[in-house]
Amino acid sequence: MQANYRSAFLASIIFHSLVLGYFLVAFNFSKPMLPYKTQKQPTKIVAATTIDQSQVLQEVTKLKQARAAKRRAEDQRIANLQKKARLAKAVRVKEQKRLAQIKRQQQALQKQADKKLSQLKKQQLKTQQRLKKLQQQTQQAKLSNNKARDQLKQTQKQFQKIQDKRDAQALLQQQLL
Repeated sequence: MQANYRSAFLASIIFHSLVLGYFLVAFNFSKPMLPYKTQKQPTKIVAATTIDQSQVLQEVTKLKQARAAKRRAEDQRIANLQKKARLAKAVRVKEQKRLAQIKRQQQALQKQADKKLSQLKKQQLKTQQRLKKLQQQTQQAKLSNNKARDQLKQTQKQFQKIQDKRDAQALLQQQLL
């Protein structure tokens, strides 16, 4: 750790020595410094011409007219921008009203669709109940039909037995006679 500090300290000493040496070599001691005021600058001669006062007034009038024209053009541009802004606002308001109307129509249609769906669900429930009732009635009808068939078969068997007995009795009476 001390070796790191020692090398950093040595590098710092070398760097600062180099910077100080550069300033000493770069500084020029030979030229005397004169104050700013003692140095004379050559004076320039101004070439002036006389101007007619009426030409100056004409130029001033032209400048004023140009400024007035600029001001009118800027006012016109601002008026046009305000008109466009009003038109855009009117279009935006119209679109918002149309959007609100479309939303109301959509809600009304959704309400109707929900009502229709509710009615269809009720109707489907009634149909399912009716179907269940009909299935129960069909099942009961099958059961009673099966019972009636069984009873008919038993009755036919009993009838056949009775008939067989009568036939046997009639045959026996014929034989006895």
